[in-house]
Amino acid sequence: MPNAEMFGDGLRRSSFLLHLDQHDPEARPGELVETTVPSRALHRDARVTLYLPARYRRTAVYPLLVVHDGGDYLQYAAAKTVLDNLITRPAWAGSSPAS
Repeated sequence: MPNAEMFGDGLRRSSFLLHLDQHDPEARPGELVETTVPSRALHRDARVTLYLPARYRRTAVYPLLVVHDGGDYLQYAAAKTVLDNLITRPAWAGSSPAS
């Protein structure tokens, strides 16, 4: 069962997990930017997609999340929407709301 949590009495659906990929109307949408970075390991430039949060400022310091196969996460796991939602409600990142 996808999006489930394990408990002593078996599996149950988690409404927290089911709705994290649904747009929160209070979330300000971030921006996806395509760019290239030089790679010494690959001996060529590598294409990357950057997620910039809403109200991004070049002078601010932000946490870094690196996702390999990020294109798949954007397409199949709604990564942009999940990040928008987690920035709006950071408490969601630490634990799921009580049922």
